[in-house]
Amino acid sequence: MTNKNHFDVLVIGAGPAGSIFAYELKKAKPNIDILVVEKETMPRYKVCGGGLQVKSAKILPFSVESVIEDVIFSITFSHKCKKQFTRAYDKPIIYNVMRDKFDAYLIQKAQELGVFLLDGHTVKHINVEKGKIFIDANSRHLTCNILIGADGVMSIVAKSFGLMKNVSLSLGIESEISVSPNILKKNKGNIILDCGTIKSGYAWTFPKSDHLSIGVGSTKEYAKTLKNYYDQYLSCQDIGQYNRISWKGFPLPHRQAGSQIQTENVFLIGDAAGLVDEFTGEGIYYAIRSAQLAVPVVIKQLGKPQNNLFGYQNAVDKELMPELICAQQLLRLFNIAPKRTLKLLEKHDRLWQSLCKILRGERTYNGYINEHLGHLQFLLKLTSIVPKWFRF
Repeated sequence: MTNKNHFDVLVIGAGPAGSIFAYELKKAKPNIDILVVEKETMPRYKVCGGGLQVKSAKILPFSVESVIEDVIFSITFSHKCKKQFTRAYDKPIIYNVMRDKFDAYLIQKAQELGVFLLDGHTVKHINVEKGKIFIDANSRHLTCNILIGADGVMSIVAKSFGLMKNVSLSLGIESEISVSPNILKKNKGNIILDCGTIKSGYAWTFPKSDHLSIGVGSTKEYAKTLKNYYDQYLSCQDIGQYNRISWKGFPLPHRQAGSQIQTENVFLIGDAAGLVDEFTGEGIYYAIRSAQLAVPVVIKQLGKPQNNLFGYQNAVDKELMPELICAQQLLRLFNIAPKRTLKLLEKHDRLWQSLCKILRGERTYNGYINEHLGHLQFLLKLTSIVPKWFRF
């Protein structure tokens, strides 16, 4: 860490969004000073299923093979914890990671380029005077020209500048579960997803190198039922004796179209901008990609007296939001009849192949919809008016 107090660019949050942004910007502009402020001491535990879709790994600027816990080639689906079926693919579809190791690796790569890290410091206050941004982080008083909010769903950057006023939330709870070596071996290379038990939600089991990550999630309307669902799901898993290593709840934010994620020389990336896929609950891809979209905008504005970063929000609206909106519509369509949808997934290879290609980044939600629904695309838009209680 440096004793400097002023930086060209300051990033709050050392998750995938903040670290990749700092890495890409420093690589492009080695002479500028970049500081990443993180409230926890790295490495730090981050509650997350840890499913890194292959498409996310493809857009990273370096290999993350050293921190991959397991490679997923198949998914086992169930409906209300019954009638399981497994579908396999001939290529990896997901890489499972532990976020403490994964995130620490990303910020380390940024530090190797000369990015400064100030961890163990919580940002308490942010204000602006004459175009300069002032940040109080514990005992440190810092200033910067450009501020990046990569500080997650409870972003102090968003609150300080009145950004992300319209956001919907999903909620989840997850445990890290220690199981016997035989059970761990049985679960390798495969994740388990249960649907239909809870309205607008699902449960998951993700294998790691030495334990299982097991959790459930749904929209905030059904938050009170999550604990019961978790207990039900865990009881129907064939995992024998186990030890619960951790237990924690977490929110997932979802940006509404048009919601402001930047203002002049301040903007939000990743979860702070609500860039999370409602259909899968995945946010790492959008964290990485939003960081990459931000870099050229910042480079264009460096050194100019009047910073104007509105090109970033335009880039997000053009590239990322159409997919996120489509994911939201697909989730609503799926929730109308999850059992029938799972039946289609079990019986139709084409649907399964398309899902795998989406996870691998070889096609998009919108591309799939245009090809398979054609003139029936209006059905997706109609899902927005289906009553929440109308579920099977």
